[in-house]
Amino acid sequence: MGLRIGFISDLHWPKVKNASDVLEEVLSIRPDVVVLTGDLAHKGAIKEKRFRFICEWLKRFEREEIPWLAVPGNHDVGDHPGNDRYSRETLRTGLKHWKRWIGCSYRMLDCGSIAIIGLNSSLFGSDTKKEARQWRWFEQTLDGLGDRELILALHYPLFVYDPENPDPDLYWSVDAESRDRIYRLTERLRLRAVLSGHIHRSFDHLWRGIRFIGGLSLEDSLDPVHPATGWQMVMVESDTILTQRFARPVHDE
Repeated sequence: MGLRIGFISDLHWPKVKNASDVLEEVLSIRPDVVVLTGDLAHKGAIKEKRFRFICEWLKRFEREEIPWLAVPGNHDVGDHPGNDRYSRETLRTGLKHWKRWIGCSYRMLDCGSIAIIGLNSSLFGSDTKKEARQWRWFEQTLDGLGDRELILALHYPLFVYDPENPDPDLYWSVDAESRDRIYRLTERLRLRAVLSGHIHRSFDHLWRGIRFIGGLSLEDSLDPVHPATGWQMVMVESDTILTQRFARPVHDE
């Protein structure tokens, strides 16, 4: 039996206009788990009260007994140091808000034969004690996976253009050092997929047997060819991964 993941990203509350409708749609379809890859509260790192709505969203999943995992994005806790918007103070404040309303910014969801690990990609390259603790936790958690398959979830994609070479603009992706460290730590495991958000357009790349799946944004689209907003279902089977988009063309809004 496969695992059905409701994949939601870049809500940007309160900018999104149909948040309640999307929630009801996800609940009606009832995925096995829900994974949210960041930017849930627009400018939440400096406007803490916006997390109140996100907290209520997550409580609805709990009441319906649907497990969830959420990782923060740059709007939730601040940008990573790879771009000129980085602020150590914003990161510190944003992490405080996230912990108060959501919980730990990195954790694992045990789905039987599959483990979903969410990482806080805003910590990558920050050279902070919090980043070091996340790396230690990640390594220890990987050591305890046994023969379980692995899915990673993070806000910044590991790459936009090339999985082996740095992206020209680090606003859009993880820095090369952190990305390569993740590759090294997971190479002995069966890493099935990496789910990410941030770039406000869906993508689906295959590299070394790993699926890299980018999430639609619920708020707006940065896809110049097929602009759409929405969410996705990721269906993990024993021999394949299928995706289904629940999307709305931007011009229909």
